Amino acid sequence: MVAEFVGGELVFSGAAGAQGGVRVRIGGDEVLRRTLRLPVAARFRLRGLLAQDLERQSPVDPASVLFTFRILAIERAASQVLVSLILVRREVVEAAVRRVEAAGLRLKDVFLDGEILRDEFLAPRRFGVTRRHGAAVVLLLLALLLGAADVAVRAERQGQVLDALSARAAALDAAAAQVEAVREQVEDLQAQSGFLAARRAAPSVGVILAAVTRALPDGTWLYSFDYDGATVQLQGYSHDAAALVAVFDGTALFRDAAFRAPMTQGPAPGLQQFDLSMSVASGP
Repeated sequence: MVAEFVGGELVFSGAAGAQGGVRVRIGGDEVLRRTLRLPVAARFRLRGLLAQDLERQSPVDPASVLFTFRILAIERAASQVLVSLILVRREVVEAAVRRVEAAGLRLKDVFLDGEILRDEFLAPRRFGVTRRHGAAVVLLLLALLLGAADVAVRAERQGQVLDALSARAAALDAAAAQVEAVREQVEDLQAQSGFLAARRAAPSVGVILAAVTRALPDGTWLYSFDYDGATVQLQGYSHDAAALVAVFDGTALFRDAAFRAPMTQGPAPGLQQFDLSMSVASGP
């Protein structure tokens, strides 16, 4: 089910599926949009960079806003990436979430101008029912069981039935806690597995350093080398620094080479100082 948040109210559309949850869309005057130009290498860590820049981009306290973003274009000729930063006041999202929960529905996602809002604020509301809804389900189950007991058992056995129901409710609570603990363990193992798989798939530092050394043309020296498993950053001096982009893009191991900063005059005539970033190609 989809719900548009307009003027502080939710307008629902689509079939009400209990399993699917509600996808809330917030846009229009409720969001603020900023268009930014950043170095192309920044696209690998956009969320962290934009979070650090919120104080400058947001007209209100960064702690009171949530944000997402959209990559509009990658301008390789200018070595820049064009990004749309989408901001919303935290209180707007909180109001929309309260409307969903008040309707007895489960929140699935929140979208700002068509982009999903990824924030720890929403995480507890995306999985299963809330504690309030879970308590209501348990109480309803107890009420049904009590009603059946009134019809099926004699008056002298009602105390025993109530004791049995209480024990059953306690067992259900314990089972629910175990299920939640197992789910958290599964998520942790999945995250660790993905991290280890990515580390195993990435070439080693030795392989990367050897490939960089082979590719460097004569008259080029490095004074800084950095590799994080996905991106290589090089700083150094060269007699023909402008040619380095084509040199590394022409290798099988590297792609998307770009200067992170303009080249400057080196310590000797004809020597240029450069700051270059490139991605490590995926696959064998």
